Amino acid sequence: MRQAIEELNKLRSEEKFAELWDDAEPWRCSINADPPKLPRQVGAPIQFQSSQLHKFATPKDLYRVKYFEILDTAIGCLNFRITNKAVPVMIATENLLRQGWEGSTIDEEDIKTVCMQYPDLDRVRLAAQLMGLDNLRQSCQENTSSMSPTAFSTENIISVSAIGNNAVECMIPEVVSLLKFYLVCPVSSASAERSFSQLHRLKSYLRSTMSQKRLNSLLVSSMYTDELDQLDMQLLLEDFVLPSTYFCTV
Repeated sequence: MRQAIEELNKLRSEEKFAELWDDAEPWRCSINADPPKLPRQVGAPIQFQSSQLHKFATPKDLYRVKYFEILDTAIGCLNFRITNKAVPVMIATENLLRQGWEGSTIDEEDIKTVCMQYPDLDRVRLAAQLMGLDNLRQSCQENTSSMSPTAFSTENIISVSAIGNNAVECMIPEVVSLLKFYLVCPVSSASAERSFSQLHRLKSYLRSTMSQKRLNSLLVSSMYTDELDQLDMQLLLEDFVLPSTYFCTV
Protein backbone atom coordinates (compact mmCIF):
# COMPACT_ATOMS: atom_id res chain seq x y z
CA MET A 1 0.00 0.00 0.00
CA ARG A 2 2.84 2.38 0.79
CA GLN A 3 4.41 1.54 -2.56
CA ALA A 4 1.13 2.41 -4.28
CA ILE A 5 1.12 5.79 -2.53
CA GLU A 6 4.68 6.44 -3.67
CA GLU A 7 3.79 5.59 -7.27
CA LEU A 8 0.75 7.88 -7.17
CA ASN A 9 2.88 10.72 -5.76
CA LYS A 10 5.28 10.27 -8.67
CA LEU A 11 2.36 10.75 -11.08
CA ARG A 12 1.37 14.00 -9.37
CA SER A 13 3.36 16.40 -11.55
CA GLU A 14 2.83 18.67 -14.53
CA GLU A 15 5.20 16.55 -16.62
CA LYS A 16 3.20 13.36 -16.03
CA PHE A 17 -0.07 15.08 -16.89
CA ALA A 18 1.40 16.55 -20.08
CA GLU A 19 2.71 13.12 -21.03
CA LEU A 20 -0.71 11.54 -20.41
CA TRP A 21 -2.45 14.27 -22.40
CA ASP A 22 -0.10 13.83 -25.37
CA ASP A 23 -0.47 10.03 -25.30
CA ALA A 24 -4.29 10.30 -25.25
CA GLU A 25 -4.44 12.34 -28.47
CA PRO A 26 -3.38 9.51 -30.85
CA TRP A 27 -5.82 7.15 -29.14
CA ARG A 28 -8.63 9.64 -29.66
CA CYS A 29 -7.80 9.93 -33.34
CA SER A 30 -7.60 6.15 -33.76
CA ILE A 31 -11.21 5.68 -32.57
CA ASN A 32 -12.51 8.81 -34.34
CA ALA A 33 -13.65 10.38 -31.09
CA ASP A 34 -14.58 14.04 -30.80
CA PRO A 35 -11.90 16.38 -29.42
CA PRO A 36 -12.36 17.39 -25.76
CA LYS A 37 -14.55 20.41 -25.21
CA LEU A 38 -15.35 22.61 -22.26
CA PRO A 39 -18.73 21.73 -20.72
CA ARG A 40 -21.34 24.39 -20.12
CA GLN A 41 -20.61 25.87 -16.72
CA VAL A 42 -23.59 26.73 -14.57
CA GLY A 43 -23.06 28.73 -11.41
CA ALA A 44 -25.24 29.77 -8.51
CA PRO A 45 -27.75 32.61 -8.93
CA ILE A 46 -26.18 36.05 -8.99
CA GLN A 47 -27.65 37.05 -5.62
CA PHE A 48 -25.86 34.08 -4.00
CA GLN A 49 -22.49 34.59 -5.71
CA SER A 50 -19.75 36.15 -3.64
CA SER A 51 -17.29 36.06 -6.54
CA GLN A 52 -17.17 35.40 -10.24
CA LEU A 53 -17.32 31.79 -11.44
CA HIS A 54 -13.94 30.51 -12.54
CA LYS A 55 -13.83 29.72 -16.24
CA PHE A 56 -11.22 27.45 -17.80
CA ALA A 57 -9.49 28.76 -20.89
CA THR A 58 -8.97 25.35 -22.56
CA PRO A 59 -10.18 21.77 -22.02
CA LYS A 60 -6.64 20.87 -21.04
CA ASP A 61 -6.84 23.22 -18.05
CA LEU A 62 -10.10 21.61 -16.95
CA TYR A 63 -8.80 18.07 -17.17
CA ARG A 64 -5.57 19.07 -15.42
CA VAL A 65 -7.62 20.00 -12.36
CA LYS A 66 -9.60 16.75 -12.54
CA TYR A 67 -6.36 14.78 -12.92
CA PHE A 68 -4.91 16.17 -9.70
CA GLU A 69 -8.25 15.78 -7.89
CA ILE A 70 -8.35 12.06 -8.72
CA LEU A 71 -4.78 11.53 -7.53
CA ASP A 72 -5.35 13.49 -4.31
CA THR A 73 -8.50 11.49 -3.56
CA ALA A 74 -6.76 8.16 -4.15
CA ILE A 75 -3.73 9.13 -2.03
CA GLY A 76 -5.96 10.42 0.76
CA CYS A 77 -8.01 7.21 0.85
CA LEU A 78 -4.89 5.04 0.93
CA ASN A 79 -3.39 7.13 3.75
CA PHE A 80 -6.62 6.73 5.68
CA ARG A 81 -6.43 2.97 5.23
CA ILE A 82 -2.88 2.92 6.58
CA THR A 83 -3.94 4.78 9.73
CA ASN A 84 -6.79 2.30 10.25
CA LYS A 85 -6.42 0.13 13.36
CA ALA A 86 -6.41 -3.20 11.51
CA VAL A 87 -3.71 -2.23 9.02
CA PRO A 88 -0.82 -1.85 11.54
CA VAL A 89 -1.70 -5.27 12.96
CA MET A 90 -1.56 -6.83 9.50
CA ILE A 91 1.75 -5.09 8.76
CA ALA A 92 3.20 -6.26 12.09
CA THR A 93 2.04 -9.81 11.36
CA GLU A 94 3.69 -9.80 7.94
CA ASN A 95 6.88 -8.36 9.44
CA LEU A 96 7.02 -11.12 12.06
CA LEU A 97 6.48 -13.81 9.46
CA ARG A 98 9.14 -12.28 7.23
CA GLN A 99 11.63 -12.03 10.10
CA GLY A 100 11.04 -15.64 11.12
CA TRP A 101 11.19 -16.80 7.50
CA GLU A 102 14.50 -15.05 6.85
CA GLY A 103 15.98 -15.95 10.24
CA SER A 104 16.48 -12.32 11.28
CA THR A 105 15.91 -10.73 14.69
CA ILE A 106 12.30 -10.64 15.83
CA ASP A 107 11.05 -7.09 16.42
CA GLU A 108 9.67 -6.69 19.94
CA GLU A 109 7.32 -3.87 18.89
CA ASP A 110 5.72 -6.07 16.25
CA ILE A 111 5.34 -8.87 18.80
CA LYS A 112 3.69 -6.44 21.22
CA THR A 113 1.30 -5.10 18.55
CA VAL A 114 0.19 -8.58 17.48
CA CYS A 115 -0.21 -9.97 21.01
CA MET A 116 -2.25 -6.93 22.08
CA GLN A 117 -4.61 -7.58 19.17
CA TYR A 118 -4.70 -11.35 19.73
CA PRO A 119 -4.38 -11.97 23.50
CA ASP A 120 -4.70 -15.73 22.98
CA LEU A 121 -1.13 -15.78 21.67
CA ASP A 122 1.72 -16.29 24.12
CA ARG A 123 4.34 -13.63 23.50
CA VAL A 124 7.41 -15.62 24.57
CA ARG A 125 6.39 -18.85 22.84
CA LEU A 126 5.46 -17.00 19.64
CA ALA A 127 8.87 -15.32 19.44
CA ALA A 128 10.66 -18.64 19.99
CA GLN A 129 8.57 -20.50 17.43
CA LEU A 130 9.01 -17.77 14.81
CA MET A 131 12.76 -18.28 15.06
CA GLY A 132 12.19 -21.90 14.10
CA LEU A 133 10.56 -20.99 10.79
CA ASP A 134 13.98 -20.61 9.20
CA ASN A 135 14.90 -24.21 10.04
CA LEU A 136 11.54 -25.41 8.71
CA ARG A 137 12.10 -23.49 5.48
CA GLN A 138 15.57 -24.94 5.00
CA SER A 139 14.34 -28.49 5.53
CA CYS A 140 11.59 -27.98 2.96
CA GLN A 141 14.05 -26.52 0.45
CA GLU A 142 16.09 -29.69 0.62
CA ASN A 143 13.03 -31.67 -0.46
CA THR A 144 11.65 -29.18 -3.02
CA SER A 145 14.10 -27.39 -5.30
CA SER A 146 11.40 -25.12 -6.76
CA MET A 147 11.25 -22.89 -3.66
CA SER A 148 13.61 -19.92 -3.77
CA PRO A 149 15.79 -19.61 -0.66
CA THR A 150 15.15 -15.88 -0.37
CA ALA A 151 11.58 -15.63 -1.66
CA PHE A 152 9.11 -14.54 1.02
CA SER A 153 5.37 -14.83 0.73
CA THR A 154 2.59 -15.78 3.09
CA GLU A 155 1.63 -18.54 0.62
CA ASN A 156 5.04 -20.16 1.10
CA ILE A 157 4.76 -19.99 4.87
CA ILE A 158 1.25 -21.42 4.81
CA SER A 159 2.34 -24.27 2.54
CA VAL A 160 5.37 -24.99 4.72
CA SER A 161 3.42 -24.77 7.97
CA ALA A 162 0.72 -27.01 6.46
CA ILE A 163 -2.26 -25.84 8.52
CA GLY A 164 -4.15 -28.96 9.49
CA ASN A 165 -0.99 -31.06 9.83
CA ASN A 166 -0.98 -32.25 13.44
CA ALA A 167 2.79 -32.74 13.52
CA VAL A 168 3.52 -29.15 12.45
CA GLU A 169 0.85 -27.72 14.74
CA CYS A 170 2.46 -29.54 17.67
CA MET A 171 5.85 -28.01 16.85
CA ILE A 172 4.79 -24.38 16.20
CA PRO A 173 1.22 -24.00 17.53
CA GLU A 174 1.54 -20.26 18.14
CA VAL A 175 2.74 -19.60 14.58
CA VAL A 176 -0.09 -21.72 13.16
CA SER A 177 -2.58 -19.75 15.29
CA LEU A 178 -1.06 -16.50 14.03
CA LEU A 179 -1.45 -17.69 10.44
CA LYS A 180 -5.09 -18.58 11.08
CA PHE A 181 -5.74 -15.11 12.52
CA TYR A 182 -4.00 -13.61 9.50
CA LEU A 183 -6.12 -15.59 7.04
CA VAL A 184 -9.47 -14.76 8.62
CA CYS A 185 -8.74 -11.05 9.15
CA PRO A 186 -10.69 -9.12 6.49
CA VAL A 187 -8.76 -6.52 4.51
CA SER A 188 -11.83 -4.28 4.33
CA SER A 189 -15.38 -3.96 5.61
CA ALA A 190 -16.88 -4.57 2.16
CA SER A 191 -18.14 -8.07 3.05
CA ALA A 192 -19.88 -6.84 6.19
CA GLU A 193 -21.47 -3.93 4.34
CA ARG A 194 -22.55 -6.26 1.56
CA SER A 195 -24.30 -8.49 4.08
CA PHE A 196 -26.41 -5.55 5.30
CA SER A 197 -27.41 -4.82 1.71
CA GLN A 198 -28.44 -8.45 1.27
CA LEU A 199 -30.34 -8.34 4.55
CA HIS A 200 -32.62 -5.61 3.21
CA ARG A 201 -33.58 -7.83 0.27
CA LEU A 202 -33.90 -11.09 2.17
CA LYS A 203 -35.87 -10.11 5.26
CA SER A 204 -38.81 -8.19 3.86
CA TYR A 205 -42.18 -7.58 5.51
CA LEU A 206 -43.40 -10.85 3.95
CA ARG A 207 -40.63 -12.73 5.79
CA SER A 208 -40.85 -11.00 9.14
CA THR A 209 -41.31 -14.31 11.03
CA MET A 210 -38.12 -15.88 9.66
CA SER A 211 -35.92 -17.48 12.33
CA GLN A 212 -32.38 -16.29 12.97
CA LYS A 213 -30.85 -19.61 11.92
CA ARG A 214 -32.63 -19.58 8.56
CA LEU A 215 -31.75 -15.93 8.00
CA ASN A 216 -28.05 -16.61 8.62
CA SER A 217 -28.11 -19.51 6.18
CA LEU A 218 -29.76 -17.40 3.48
CA LEU A 219 -27.27 -14.57 4.02
CA VAL A 220 -24.29 -16.89 3.64
CA SER A 221 -25.81 -18.48 0.52
CA SER A 222 -26.54 -15.12 -1.10
CA MET A 223 -23.10 -13.66 -0.34
CA TYR A 224 -21.02 -16.65 -1.50
CA THR A 225 -22.85 -17.60 -4.68
CA ASP A 226 -19.66 -18.63 -6.50
CA GLU A 227 -18.78 -21.20 -3.84
CA LEU A 228 -22.40 -22.34 -3.74
CA ASP A 229 -22.45 -23.00 -7.48
CA GLN A 230 -19.46 -25.32 -7.13
CA LEU A 231 -21.23 -27.64 -4.70
CA ASP A 232 -22.42 -31.05 -5.86
CA MET A 233 -26.21 -30.84 -5.65
CA GLN A 234 -26.57 -34.60 -5.95
CA LEU A 235 -24.61 -35.13 -2.75
CA LEU A 236 -26.64 -32.47 -0.99
CA LEU A 237 -29.89 -34.13 -2.07
CA GLU A 238 -28.67 -37.49 -0.83
CA ASP A 239 -27.73 -36.00 2.55
CA PHE A 240 -31.19 -34.47 2.75
CA VAL A 241 -33.11 -37.55 1.64
CA LEU A 242 -31.28 -40.52 3.19
CA PRO A 243 -31.74 -39.68 6.92
CA SER A 244 -35.53 -39.62 6.48
CA THR A 245 -37.49 -42.75 5.65
CA TYR A 246 -40.42 -40.61 4.48
CA PHE A 247 -38.46 -38.93 1.67
CA CYS A 248 -36.95 -42.24 0.60
CA THR A 249 -40.43 -43.65 -0.05
CA VAL A 250 -41.80 -40.60 -1.85
